[in-house]
Amino acid sequence: MSISDDVCLTGIKGFDDYLGGVPRGSLIVIMGHPGAGKTTFAAKFLYEGARRFGERGLYIGFGEPERKFKKFMKDLGMDFEVLEREGMIKLVTLPAIASRDAAEMLTETVVRTVNGFRPKRLVIDNLPAVVDVLGDVAGRAFLRTTLYNILTREDITAIVISDMYRGEKRLVIPSVEVVADGVIVMKAEVRGGMIVRKLIIEKMKGKRMPVVEVPFSLVKGEGVIVFAPPLTYEIPAPRFTSSIKLKCESLHRALGPIYVGSQIVICTPIGMALPPEAIIPFLKAVVEEGIKVLMISLTNPSISMWCRIENPARKYGVDMSKLRDLIEIMSFNPAAYSVTKLMSTIIAEVESRKPDVLVLHGLEALNTLCPPREFMSFYLNIITRFRKMSLTTIYMVSSNITDEISLMVNAGDIVLAVSAPTTIRGGYSVRIDILKSYLGEPRAVFTDQLKECLGKESFR
Repeated sequence: MSISDDVCLTGIKGFDDYLGGVPRGSLIVIMGHPGAGKTTFAAKFLYEGARRFGERGLYIGFGEPERKFKKFMKDLGMDFEVLEREGMIKLVTLPAIASRDAAEMLTETVVRTVNGFRPKRLVIDNLPAVVDVLGDVAGRAFLRTTLYNILTREDITAIVISDMYRGEKRLVIPSVEVVADGVIVMKAEVRGGMIVRKLIIEKMKGKRMPVVEVPFSLVKGEGVIVFAPPLTYEIPAPRFTSSIKLKCESLHRALGPIYVGSQIVICTPIGMALPPEAIIPFLKAVVEEGIKVLMISLTNPSISMWCRIENPARKYGVDMSKLRDLIEIMSFNPAAYSVTKLMSTIIAEVESRKPDVLVLHGLEALNTLCPPREFMSFYLNIITRFRKMSLTTIYMVSSNITDEISLMVNAGDIVLAVSAPTTIRGGYSVRIDILKSYLGEPRAVFTDQLKECLGKESFR
């Protein structure tokens, strides 16, 4: 997305993709309870404006010491000291004075600093000390006469931060939406012992929004990430010219092609791991084709997942040194995260490590912990996002295919259902039902038919 004369991109991941930025020269009011993330959102707007788009930013804050602001933002990946030295950012802090002189002092400071620094972006954080004294009428007059005049004359895009009283919907600046071009409400609610953050776009002139309430998260190294649902028309088709071929001809014929960008759902009986006949052909493909894999488990620690891979890999002669170079395993406890925080953490790891294939293991844990609607919202948002990224993703869930996970199954491009072991032809065998694939019709394969794909056993 490129910058234009009419649009001011915030630089906030997910927000610009969804909204397309904000109108240049507009006044945006961000409201929310203390701790909701308002200052972080506004700081990111200034920081990315200077760093990515070459636009000077001016921050005027009340009460909070400048060094405290810089330290907190640096922990979130925004180093304002560097941009200050480069002359791209100016920070001004004022005492929180509750007197009628506050408006005059603020006006004088804004006008003098704007005229001297010539910013293209402005943040005022926040106005309770002034507005508590001035009241609604004078507060709106300040916004209209001072800020609007400056914005119009200098073509400055401004964010004004305003508190909402805890436990109430009443604003510190009542009726502020009357004078603002855009109004964004940021909420942080405690749900199930976790903080759940939501961003509500109540007003944005010139913008059409199919969804006005979207989750967001404060992420170390990123500041703010907004998780607006990706629109389906933006999603590319899988790469039909590129595919992953499993190193087992009979399995490949039954399953069909695995195009790059495919979303694969694998359901196994509760407590059962995938049989080696299904694992080894994939591991051999990883080693021979140099496929970079990121595996994230929500139920087992990394060392446990490595044992599940390493034991059959060693037994059947897969090169372990290459495998360890190509596969990275991480583990997250879903009970320690809100759904939004877990989603942001997974996406951040994917974007940082850039795997060719992502394996999400243990989704049944999240399904158990979350209400059905929250779980499906997580799943549909994440599967749509990975489709948009053309990231081949394998979702592993220990569950029978029931109405509870039917939507999850229906959303996949390839769906495999693994049955419990049974005795067949003098030995054990596991039935793998290929319920959905690019071949069109359902098929089934038994693991005893795939044993030739394992190759000669090796006990090195």
